[in-house]
Amino acid sequence: MIVTDKTGTITENKMKIAAFYPADKGKEILEIALGPITEYSLSPLEQEIKNKAGELKIDTMLPKVVRQRNLGNGRKTKAIIRENGQGYELFSSGAPEEIFGNCINISDDIKAALSNEAEKGRRVIAIAF
Repeated sequence: MIVTDKTGTITENKMKIAAFYPADKGKEILEIALGPITEYSLSPLEQEIKNKAGELKIDTMLPKVVRQRNLGNGRKTKAIIRENGQGYELFSSGAPEEIFGNCINISDDIKAALSNEAEKGRRVIAIAF
């Protein structure tokens, strides 16, 4: 399979994490980004998150999944509820516009960062918990 981006360059069919927002919180973001991933996750993006977490020596063993809602049926996000021993945590990841729609306040800085990354032609994923 050959995949090309909008500029026509040929890609290697490998997802690569290019940036985090905020940039200085990469490790913490990866720890949270693992939340919506299960051991059965097959997407290239989720595999790259796991690989990057491993490179940074982040524990990839996660608490039990209680409930999961996958992408599809018009949704561009997935959500997972995990039992953490003290209660439950909800993790959601996917299209920024859908994640932002569930947030009380999105700062102008976050919106500008999203716009900047999108202008570079990058796939942007938002994560909330």
